[in-house]
Amino acid sequence: MTIRNALRTLNDRTLRYPQSIERYANDARTLEKALVLVPCLYFYLLFQAFVNFAQWSTRAPLNPEKFQPLLPIAWLSGVSFENVALIIYGTVLVGMIIASVFFAKRWARIVAFLVFWQFHTFLNSFGQWEHNTLVWLYPLFFLIFLPDVWNKMNPTTMERKSFLIGFVGVQMYLGLVYSLAGLGKIYRGVFQLIAGQANFLSPDAFALHIANWLPTIGSNSLLGPFFIAHPYAGWPLFLIHLYFQLFTLWAIFRPSLHRIWGIVLICFHITTYLTMNILFIDSIFLLAVLLINSPFERPDTTWRERLSELPIFGWVLQRGARAYAARSNT
Repeated sequence: MTIRNALRTLNDRTLRYPQSIERYANDARTLEKALVLVPCLYFYLLFQAFVNFAQWSTRAPLNPEKFQPLLPIAWLSGVSFENVALIIYGTVLVGMIIASVFFAKRWARIVAFLVFWQFHTFLNSFGQWEHNTLVWLYPLFFLIFLPDVWNKMNPTTMERKSFLIGFVGVQMYLGLVYSLAGLGKIYRGVFQLIAGQANFLSPDAFALHIANWLPTIGSNSLLGPFFIAHPYAGWPLFLIHLYFQLFTLWAIFRPSLHRIWGIVLICFHITTYLTMNILFIDSIFLLAVLLINSPFERPDTTWRERLSELPIFGWVLQRGARAYAARSNT
């Protein structure tokens, strides 16, 4: 494929509305893959609910003295803490069983959202914000509005479009979470830069972050001491992570970037665990399902097309390719 032809196909590879979503809706492969991935989300939550229910009485106990039930579980304020925990863990287990069996029914998806909302609120009722479950809350809400396409032999074009738009909505939320996290790091870094403090542009930024975090949690990590002793080794990794994190929402609208973005962000989570002993299992699963296995990813996408879609670097490559093509025609 020539450079000119590669540039010409970029618009066809990009998930833009409304023309492109209709094209994807008419692609049987895209819809079939999305139909399979949605129940996978509920199956995973069922597994997690079973593990939590089986271990709720033996795992590291939550402090009952800090328990202040928030509004969604205020109806449990008069119940003893032990019974509250049993009710919450048992309810989310039953709700996910229902959602895993009847995922095609909207009422079952509503049940899944409500019980998980209760579970998320319970974990937030101890004075600390629970980030692992927050990444699931809004996707479960968006999934409520998916049309029932599973039980129809020939769904209409509008139903297929609505289903895929709902799926994109879940992807967009995931991208928004990562992009806002990256933007927050840059926002804080600018003020640190102005104040003359260490910031995201400092070569030892990653090492300082590790050195400050590990004593805070009273733990150690496998690779943390190495990066503290060799700060320049971690600086490129930190900048690459910040780049991919900041532009995740951008990548959501570029299907050719879905797979590479999911792989890089999962590698980031693995690196975070190896250096700071922080593991976001739920985020890794969502990245694997929604990005690495994205139904909008085209199997015939070339590496040139992926590079051309990269923010900033892709723009430079496209301008260079156009200049080269124009020079070749003269």
